[in-house]
Amino acid sequence: MPNWCQRTIRRQMKVRDSVRVTLMAAILLTLPGCSNRGPVHEADDPVTVVREAWRGFLAEDERTCHEEVTNNSGPGSLKEILIEVQGRNRIRMVTDEQGGGPDSEHSEFIFIGVDKYFRVRNGPWQKFPPGKIPLAILSEMVDDLSALKLVRRETIEGVPTFQYENTYHPGGVSNRTTTDDIWIGANDHRIRKFQILFSETQSMTAPFVTRETTTCSYGPVPEIKRPI
Repeated sequence: MPNWCQRTIRRQMKVRDSVRVTLMAAILLTLPGCSNRGPVHEADDPVTVVREAWRGFLAEDERTCHEEVTNNSGPGSLKEILIEVQGRNRIRMVTDEQGGGPDSEHSEFIFIGVDKYFRVRNGPWQKFPPGKIPLAILSEMVDDLSALKLVRRETIEGVPTFQYENTYHPGGVSNRTTTDDIWIGANDHRIRKFQILFSETQSMTAPFVTRETTTCSYGPVPEIKRPI
């Protein structure tokens, strides 16, 4: 891999919090292809495997991801997200959210280059400045891999994968635990699934738990156009 490519990736991986979220548009939409595609072996270094898969993920021209976010706070909530990426500069995201009431919140985003379009339900499209970009959360998963380990082999939607896991206490708080899992294709080094499980134990009530699970496939997606 060229040195300039390695330096670019390292700089992008160090971007944190709101700054990282803002810059993810540039990462997702303009990063050149610099992945080391090939089969994965059980003896391979887990950190190298996951970082190479992330680089390849960003370099993919067309992919579709389905994300589900649940938590048990109050009545609980469910959010389902469809994310489609086309070419070097087009992303479409559709979100359906159910949060303890009878009504579901539906929204849709389209990113064309640095332009962001948004609408709620079937309302009119509006244009906004660049904001949070889909899949930014994955960059946080691959930023700190100090405790990463290979867990097992597993088949995801017919594809053989290796599952890697990283567990830590966010902010060093002992009653908060985050477990990140990522499934990498054994034959093609592609990210097939990733999951973030956050739990916080509480003295008087059941633990608070949030789970974010995303599965991804690769291939042509419907054309993504400017809505206005």
